Amino acid sequence: MHALRGQSSVEFLVALPCILMLVLIVYNASLLCVECAAFDRLARSEIIRNHYVYGPYRQARAASYAQTHKVLNERFSAPYEKVELSSELHGDMMHYEAKLTFYPHVYKDRLGLTFLNYDFPGVEHRVAIALSADGSE
Repeated sequence: MHALRGQSSVEFLVALPCILMLVLIVYNASLLCVECAAFDRLARSEIIRNHYVYGPYRQARAASYAQTHKVLNERFSAPYEKVELSSELHGDMMHYEAKLTFYPHVYKDRLGLTFLNYDFPGVEHRVAIALSADGSE
């Protein structure tokens, strides 16, 4: 009976790293879902608002792009997030694409995104929208 006395403690210590890793995975997955939902809402609303506020003309497209990029970078400025924005004119349509790259931030160290010499890839989330280039709805 005395030999089995500490068995549950040993089993718990063996299972603890697996439990902690599972908690970290769930935490990062839930953070990714929340950030992607916020990115969808903000990117779509900023692209549409700035496109129609600044207008479709060539000079105004740069201002619209700059303002949208600024707002997205301010909101998603965490060290585990990276925002990219692109816009192209195709005929009479203006195509915008915003991309959020999310890195599992629990593993981020000061020198880069490595953990035990393994480079973690980022997870990309994209929002694409096409608006009339002449300013009409």
